[in-house]
Amino acid sequence: ILMDAREAPRFFEEKFDRVLLDVPCTSLATVRKNPDVLLRVKPEDVKRLSSLQRELLEAGWKVLKDGGIMLYGTCTLTPQANTENVRWFVENHDVEVVDLRSRLESFGVDGIWDGYGFLILPDEETTEFYVSVLRKVRR
Repeated sequence: ILMDAREAPRFFEEKFDRVLLDVPCTSLATVRKNPDVLLRVKPEDVKRLSSLQRELLEAGWKVLKDGGIMLYGTCTLTPQANTENVRWFVENHDVEVVDLRSRLESFGVDGIWDGYGFLILPDEETTEFYVSVLRKVRR
């Protein structure tokens, strides 16, 4: 189905065990591969995209079953898209943040845990990526 993900709850409310949200973002974490991103992205883009990301978090949550897991990811470095969005979401929903540190580190992934998600640091093969895993607490 091709649709705006924000419309998904109209058709799929509490239908899924897992939801993957790879949300639209500024792509600032890809600057090493795409230096033109620094010329293209403007401060107002961060605000606009952060708002869209929150809408997508809400929609993803509504299609998730109780006990389900939602993975939220971005390829940007802005706190508004990463920690701040996840913190806002946690404060407004019955959610458990899943601590990914040991799992990612067991695969040799280096990064920074902020209490809400994990900022994967770059190496020769990867760019930065922020990932947060949220479990929907059973009501």
